[in-house]
Amino acid sequence: METFILLGVIILAVLAVGDLMVGVGNDAVNFLNSAIGSKVAKFRTIMWVASIGVFVGALSSAGMMEIAREGIFNPELFTLEDVMIIFLAVMLTDIILLDAFNTLGLPTSTTVSIIFELLGAAIVVASFKILANGEPMNWLFNTHSPEDGITGYLNWKKTSTIVSSIVLSIVLAFSTGAVVMFFSRLLFSFQYTNKMKVVGVIWASLAMLAMSYYLVFKGLKSTYSKEELTKTELISYIKSTNPTAEITGDFGEVVNVKAPDGTNMEFKKSVDKEGNEVYSIFFGIKKIKEISSFIQENSIVFICGLFFFWILIFAILQALKISILKVVVFAGTFSMAMAFAGNDLVNFIGVPLAGWQSYELYQAALSTGASISPAEYNMIGLKFPIQAPHMYLLFAGLIMVLTLWFSKKSKTVIDTEVSLGHQEETDEKFKSNMLSRWIVQGSVGFSKLMGKVLPEAVKNSIEKQFKPLEHKED
Repeated sequence: METFILLGVIILAVLAVGDLMVGVGNDAVNFLNSAIGSKVAKFRTIMWVASIGVFVGALSSAGMMEIAREGIFNPELFTLEDVMIIFLAVMLTDIILLDAFNTLGLPTSTTVSIIFELLGAAIVVASFKILANGEPMNWLFNTHSPEDGITGYLNWKKTSTIVSSIVLSIVLAFSTGAVVMFFSRLLFSFQYTNKMKVVGVIWASLAMLAMSYYLVFKGLKSTYSKEELTKTELISYIKSTNPTAEITGDFGEVVNVKAPDGTNMEFKKSVDKEGNEVYSIFFGIKKIKEISSFIQENSIVFICGLFFFWILIFAILQALKISILKVVVFAGTFSMAMAFAGNDLVNFIGVPLAGWQSYELYQAALSTGASISPAEYNMIGLKFPIQAPHMYLLFAGLIMVLTLWFSKKSKTVIDTEVSLGHQEETDEKFKSNMLSRWIVQGSVGFSKLMGKVLPEAVKNSIEKQFKPLEHKED
C-alpha cells in the first residue's frame, strides 16, 4: 500500500506539470485578449508584460492552496488512501477536460472545473465509506449537527459559498463591464483623441488608481498569513505528525511543533475576540505586515495620494505626446496576469501539492515509530497550517510562462475570444441561444424604457456620443 501512495505522489507531480500546460493554454485568454485585441503593442511586448505578471502572481498564491486541502471535503473523515484516490481522479479528469476544450478552442473556467471535480470525486469516495460503515446517507452533506456526532464528509458550507460566489461573479462581471463601457463611451464618444487632455487623464488616473491599490495592497497582503488554532486543534495537529505523542497538562505561552518538512513552527498563546484561548502562528515578514496595516489604516490618504500622483504622471506623458491609454492597457495586462497566477495557480497545482503534503504528514508520523497503514492514517493534518514551498511556486510560474510563449492551443483560444469582438458581420463560432437573445431583448426593452423617461435633449446628447465615425471606402 505504501508503494501505491508513493507512486500516486509521483503521478500527481507529473500530472501537475501537464495540468499547468493545459490550464494556462485555456486561461491565457483572460489576461491577454484585451491587450491583443486593442493592438497597443507588438505581440512579443504584450507577452513580456504578461510573463512578469504571472511570475509575481505565482509567488503570491500560497494562501489559496488550502481550498484543495480542506475547502471541499472534511479531511478528518478521510484516510490517506481515500484522499490519494480523490486527488488522482481529479487531476486526470482536469487534464482530459481542459485539453479537450483547448483543442476545440473553447475557453472555460478552470476554477469551476477543479471545484466540481473535487466535489464529484469526494462524493463518490464518501458514499462508498458511508455504505461500508452502514451510516445514513445524510451524513454526506450534513454539517449542522455536531452535537449528534455528525460533521459531514463534505464541507458543504464552504462549497456552497464558493459555488454561489462563482455565479455571483458572472453576474457582477457582466453588469460592471456593461456599465463601465457605457460611461466610457459616454465620456469619450468615438472622438476620444479630442478629449485626452482632461477627460483622458482623469479616466486613466482612476484606472491606474484601482490597479495600483490592488497591486500594492494585494501584493503585500499575500506575502504573509496568520493562523489561529484552538487547544484541541493544536493537539490534533501534533497527533497527526506524531501519533505516539503523550500530551498532558497545559501548554505554555509558546508551543514549538515540528512541521512535516522538519522546520520548527512556533505557536504563541493569545486570546481571540470572543475571549477564547487560541494558539497563533505567523508566516512571512512582520515588517511587511506593518506596512500593509499602515496602508489599510490610512487608506483614504493613500488613495488620494495615488490619484494625484497618477494625474501628474499622465499629464506629463500627455504633454510629451505619449499615449496614456497604452500605459493603462499594459498595467491592466500585468495586473490581470498577476491576479490569474495568484488566484488560479491553486487550480493547477493545489491538488498535487495537497497530495505531496499528505504524504509528508504520513512520513512524519512513521518517523516517530508509529505503525500505521495508509488505509488507517487519518488526514486531519490537512486542516491545519501547511505553507506551500516558494520553490514549488517559482517552478510552477516558470512552466506557466513557457506555456504562455510556446503553446499553440493557447493561441487558438485567444483567437476565439478576440474574434468575438468583431463589430462587423462575420462567421461566428458561437451561435445565439435563448439566454443571449433574452439578454439582448432585455437590454433593448430597458433602452426603450429609459427613452420614455429621459428628456429629448438628453437622449440626443447620448445618441450623439454613441454614433460611430464614418470612414471613406478607401
